[in-house]
Amino acid sequence: MIKQVRALRQKKARVESKTFLVEGIHHVGEVIEAGWDVDVILYAPE
Repeated sequence: MIKQVRALRQKKARVESKTFLVEGIHHVGEVIEAGWDVDVILYAPE
């Protein structure tokens, strides 16, 4: 899982996997409200 997330830093990986990474509770909420499919939500307490 970590390798997949790290790979998404590169455009090529995002295009090939047709996925992208969203950071921040506000942005995640917008994605959900827009009706997009969410595969995984990762949370790391500060």
